[in-house]
Amino acid sequence: GVEMWRVVDFKVQKQDEEEMGKFYDGDSYIVLNTFKADPDSEKFNFNVHFWLGANTTQ
Repeated sequence: GVEMWRVVDFKVQKQDEEEMGKFYDGDSYIVLNTFKADPDSEKFNFNVHFWLGANTTQ
């Protein structure tokens, strides 16, 4: 599944479900997507992304 964190005062805070997918140009975010490429495998794959808003200072 997808998890999302926002950087606030140089600390990482997990985003609430209702805030998922909302990005504000004054903030920075980390997004993690965890999935199984093969449903029959026990192995997970991970994609980590970061997003820096145009006006972020963090």
